[in-house]
Amino acid sequence: MPSQRPLHFCNNGPMSVLERIRRNHALEHATLAVLASSGVKGLLAGYSTNGGFWLLAPASASTVEAAANTALERLSSGESHLAISASCGTNLAVASLLATGVIRVAKATRGGGRTGWPLNAVLVVGALALARPLGTAIQRKLTTLSLVEGMRVSEVKTLRIGQFHLHRIFTEQRLDAL
Repeated sequence: MPSQRPLHFCNNGPMSVLERIRRNHALEHATLAVLASSGVKGLLAGYSTNGGFWLLAPASASTVEAAANTALERLSSGESHLAISASCGTNLAVASLLATGVIRVAKATRGGGRTGWPLNAVLVVGALALARPLGTAIQRKLTTLSLVEGMRVSEVKTLRIGQFHLHRIFTEQRLDAL
């Protein structure tokens, strides 16, 4: 017998804002991966919010909507690797924080004096080597969530600015599907 509960969507329900952003972040990455694998070339970038995500992609609204729905299906069927991107801003932030942190620690351990460029270079290279696996782990555990059951793409709006296509993808999450 079907449930008599009304449908609730995350934009109006108790799901945390952070959880909505993480789900949208996963779908953003997966959508970009689907677009890239389908031959879309050029500048591809995204930014996630609690109500969906933005994409900068040289593609039509219908192509982006189809890619987002394909990405959603693939995430739902267990392709969680699509939620992780080597090009994610999380990786850039981790690299910046690690590089800055090791230089500051080195400077502090030397009494605040100069550390010299050879030591700084070695420290930064080491920090950058750690940044990618750490950034990937942070994406997996903190900034994306590939569990997208009950999620749907509700609307895609596109704004063309010169040669750029800025897409706003709106999503909804059915709470009764969780």
